Amino acid sequence: MGITPYVFGASKAKRMDKQTSIKLIRHATLIIEINHKKILVDPMLSPKDALDPVQNCGNEIRFPLVELPVNSSELNQLLSNVNAVAVTHLHRDHWDAVAQQLIDKNKLIFCQPNDMEKIRSQGFNNVQPIDSKVEWEGITIHRTKGQHGTGEIEKKWEKFLDLYFNIRMYLSI
Repeated sequence: MGITPYVFGASKAKRMDKQTSIKLIRHATLIIEINHKKILVDPMLSPKDALDPVQNCGNEIRFPLVELPVNSSELNQLLSNVNAVAVTHLHRDHWDAVAQQLIDKNKLIFCQPNDMEKIRSQGFNNVQPIDSKVEWEGITIHRTKGQHGTGEIEKKWEKFLDLYFNIRMYLSI
């Protein structure tokens, strides 16, 4: 299941068939396919209920709340097929220990500048921080400011990385 976006700006919208897709895996984990490249975003790959509840959130629910929609063989294939990983921030529901174990240590990892050393200390060799934007394989990845909430929640939780992706495409309509 994926989303096929439309290209706007021409007299009629035209589908970008198989050029761009977004597939939600679970929680914040998704795969973006853009310009024939696959980017795994915020991998949380632990089994259902493997992680302790989030402290101070008002409940004792373990997470992830659901199983991954793939078996271990399919997960390994998925991880080998992605070209890069984007980690928006280091909370365990966006970058968990299982992801750190399963992802190839030479896989390209995009992250915030403040998270680069931590990810490198986890054994990853190809870490690319995004200050404001980065050009990669015909894709421009922009960093924008993100936050978990406002007021007291904003003060408690660190800032995280919001990303948007941009490619140049020429379509004849």
